[in-house]
Amino acid sequence: MNLRNLFFCFSIFLVGCGPPTPSTQKLELPNRSSFRADSIANSSRWRDTQDSLWLKKLEAEAFKKIYTFKSSDTAWFKCDSFHFEKGNLVHPDLIHLLIYIRNRDGYLGEYSVWELKGNYWAELLNVDSGNSSQGVLFKDVNGDHYKDFLMEYYATAGSGEKNHDEVYLYNPRSHAFDYVGGLGMNPHFYPEKGIVTYHYNPAIDCLNGEKLELLEVVEVQVPGTTYLANTN
Repeated sequence: MNLRNLFFCFSIFLVGCGPPTPSTQKLELPNRSSFRADSIANSSRWRDTQDSLWLKKLEAEAFKKIYTFKSSDTAWFKCDSFHFEKGNLVHPDLIHLLIYIRNRDGYLGEYSVWELKGNYWAELLNVDSGNSSQGVLFKDVNGDHYKDFLMEYYATAGSGEKNHDEVYLYNPRSHAFDYVGGLGMNPHFYPEKGIVTYHYNPAIDCLNGEKLELLEVVEVQVPGTTYLANTN
């Protein structure tokens, strides 16, 4: 490299290392509303953190009790903070565990489903119970001879019968629960046919894996009340 090229590169280097240009953007100080919003957000995060720690603490206590039933394939226990059921909840060849843990407010809580794999429990599902939850059950809704997980709740708004089911189908291939979205109100399951019908909704759906597929649209016999689907 000759002297001219060396001087040219050095000049570019000096230009690139010049002082930064000061920003002309005006800084805005947080107002009272933003302070209040931050305070509320921090309080919410604090409550969430405390709730999570509370649930984890009770989960550890529940498993401490569960291990006292280690030699038994079935067990049932209930106290004020949690309860659990252990046994062939999904299939006669599998052992599952259902745990309910009450939240700090004593009103809400969470359900979790675990599967025994060798000498450890694998968590398959974790769902929160809302203020309109009425309970959970294991029931085969798609006719594959594996019981699925249903959370039953009742809609708090509107008129007429408003029973809902939050359904998770057990998948024997992946050993997981798949959520089924799109279920209407007041569902009626026909596991031997793999279909589900509804009050107020003129449709028959097919449970195909975790997907809900429309099979047929039927006439509403009494508009605005209920319909009778022919399942023969």
